[in-house]
Amino acid sequence: MSAGTLLASNPLVLASLQRVQVVNYFYSVLLYDHVLTFGEEVSLVWPARWKFGKVLFVLARYPPYIDMSVVLWHQLARSPSVELCHDSFRIAGWANIIGISITEVILMMRTWALWSKDIRVVIALLVLGAGCLGGSSYVTNVFLESMTFIHIDKISPQLTGCFVSGGSKLIYVAFILLMVFETGAYLTRNVPLEEH
Repeated sequence: MSAGTLLASNPLVLASLQRVQVVNYFYSVLLYDHVLTFGEEVSLVWPARWKFGKVLFVLARYPPYIDMSVVLWHQLARSPSVELCHDSFRIAGWANIIGISITEVILMMRTWALWSKDIRVVIALLVLGAGCLGGSSYVTNVFLESMTFIHIDKISPQLTGCFVSGGSKLIYVAFILLMVFETGAYLTRNVPLEEH
């Protein structure tokens, strides 16, 4: 059996290669979305005055390229140290939480505007958002701090990037909390306008 066949049959190697492929897919979708909407961005956003909404748009639009660069680094770096892997995952994890929070604020602003800027709606969304986003941030931090890595050379010198060997299973709670917030905001946005 060749070395390539042995590597390909190793479940750890397969998991690592699948993660790299998923990262490539996300980067492709990010770039594709930007190409599709760049014309509207130039004509509608760029000439607009700098207000809170435009700042949020720019903060939601461009930092993901930095985030994805960190993710690509920790998937493609040649023989990174375990410490560098942990640091890069922390940076990417917190950048993700910050990016999600910014987009959720945009969502809250849209919902509030649909409700004719009713103060009760913004208070409800802020309470729901603080609980869900705060909880999600806490759980993400627990997960990031619990992550362990194996130096990739111990698996194979042909592989690149950081290899996650373990971490808290609680990370799914972060996604459940985000889904709760999204569901609450969605339901609020979709109540017929005649009712309020």
